Amino acid sequence: GSSTVPFRVGLASFIQSIGMLSGTLIVSILAVPAIISVERHALSYTKCAFIRHAPYSVPIFRDWIRLPFAWNDKLFSYFTVTRGLVSSLGMVLCPILLTFCHWLGKDSLLIIAALASSAATSFLTAFATRTEHIFYTCAFGLIMGGMQPAYRSFLPRMVAKEETARLLTVVSIIISFSPILSSLIFNNIFNATLTWWPGFAFFVSGCFQSTVFIGQIIIHMLMRPQWALDKQLRARRLDESDSPPDTSDFRVAVADVEERSISNTAVDSDSGSRREI
Repeated sequence: GSSTVPFRVGLASFIQSIGMLSGTLIVSILAVPAIISVERHALSYTKCAFIRHAPYSVPIFRDWIRLPFAWNDKLFSYFTVTRGLVSSLGMVLCPILLTFCHWLGKDSLLIIAALASSAATSFLTAFATRTEHIFYTCAFGLIMGGMQPAYRSFLPRMVAKEETARLLTVVSIIISFSPILSSLIFNNIFNATLTWWPGFAFFVSGCFQSTVFIGQIIIHMLMRPQWALDKQLRARRLDESDSPPDTSDFRVAVADVEERSISNTAVDSDSGSRREI
């Protein structure tokens, strides 16, 4: 089928992200720095728990006392809101921009670009020396936002239609467990390397994402001949459906029938009447 990411998929991803953006914005409003009031600071986490946004609040980041990660809860919430807003816009804009291109495997190319942007974000964060440098990485979110709708369009094309539901179920399970596994790995890496390189956890993350980036390129190159063949077959079917039907054979058949009917008819010269033989 077509490799264009449908606009409705991007729009659905954007609507889904509204809840995350709203939760993050509420956290930034409720967050109270500990330097102002320790009691109000602890109470702010309780309020966040009531709105079920605790996984996205800042218990993990509140102990970041090394530059450039010396952020309070409110600053981290502002960063999350900014990055989420830019990513949400990318979910809508990227599928629209793909409609103006005529490349093979558009959704796969969008995934490759998003993975490259994600890896670049991790590497830039790892080597950042100031808070502003980390905020600059939010610009990559415009391309990274297209990854979610691109995968929703790409994965079903890799299996038969009857396997789509099973595939999406497996992907949903992986997505559910990935944050738990990643937190277990990267939090330990961060705590172990905090004294000599605070951004080392982001460097490791960038290496992982670079591996996925290379893997997606390999998949794209392997699938490209199949996509080219599919495109040729689609173009051929469109040409056949748009071209008028060929009536030359029908005219020849009609002429042959008329000729046979005349040859099988004899005229009686005496009575002037026709008699079929």
